[in-house]
Amino acid sequence: MKLVANRIDAFVSNVPKPCPAVLIYGPDHGLISVRAEAIAKQIVPDLSDPFRVAEISPARLKEDGALLTDELGALSFMGGRKLVRVREADAASANAIAEALATIRTDGAFLIVTAGDLTPTSALRKAFESHPEAAAIPCYVEDERALAGVVRTLIKDAGFEVDNDAVDYIASHSQGDRLMVSSEVEKLLIYKGEDNHVSLEDVERVVGDATESSLQDVINGVAAGDYANVEKHLRKALHQGVAPIALLRAAESYFIRLYEIAAAEARGVSRMQAVETSRPPVFFKQKPLLMQHASRWCAHPQATAKAIEILYVAEAECKRTGADAELIAANAFLRIAGVPTVLARKSA
Repeated sequence: MKLVANRIDAFVSNVPKPCPAVLIYGPDHGLISVRAEAIAKQIVPDLSDPFRVAEISPARLKEDGALLTDELGALSFMGGRKLVRVREADAASANAIAEALATIRTDGAFLIVTAGDLTPTSALRKAFESHPEAAAIPCYVEDERALAGVVRTLIKDAGFEVDNDAVDYIASHSQGDRLMVSSEVEKLLIYKGEDNHVSLEDVERVVGDATESSLQDVINGVAAGDYANVEKHLRKALHQGVAPIALLRAAESYFIRLYEIAAAEARGVSRMQAVETSRPPVFFKQKPLLMQHASRWCAHPQATAKAIEILYVAEAECKRTGADAELIAANAFLRIAGVPTVLARKSA
């Protein structure tokens, strides 16, 4: 069965007993990891238990297509329900997984399959979405509003109070990655110790540099029209595992901010005041660069609108076409980097 977005969190928190298997897929690797672990621990609390947890790689499935079916049918030596995991499943392992899913028992071993972004026509998605009890769970990069809700819940569940601007700051500087959000919140709460109130100042001290570096470097290169740095930092960010859609979303937020600054200037607000009052708050190290970027883009509001349009189209292509998301993002960033120059030439 295919889960709709508003049912996913409840399902992950309490997997129905008839469900024998889940496919967790999408471009947000951090969210995939978080959801897979949450489900796995409901089956086997100690995931290091070698008697109840079995890992099968896609490479092994290619060599022995019946291996997964055999593993799911085997009993646990120490009792208790068994957990079988297949990580980074691909098209070559889809047939073996589909065959195992066709014979899986609702009272037997539980299967968790994780994969990257899958098109609606992929064999893996079809196998899980057509199964009456198994579930297919998409993990798309979350926007700032969704991440803000996650941040607030994590902090409050730990017994802390948090200011709204602190929540917004973490959400806007976490690359759309649920795993990174969890890691940064954990680090923040350790820093706070027994002081149970989290402020924006606390967040800027603890979170800023760690979450912003490579992603913001990409955006800075794009906004400055620096092609060499766009390529350099994009390679670095992708190598670090930042999802292309997370990069596009972060760039969208940044260029929307530039557009809002331009709109404020048109109303007679000074550029400095527009930057200072921008929300969510701008990290102090980024403010001088934002001023420089505003000088380049705000003179051409149509350029900023064009950049946002390019980013929205690129994000949609990443989700719908099945094409290489990294190439789509790279093409979008390089196009945007030259937009003000092109418009300036046309108006000259």
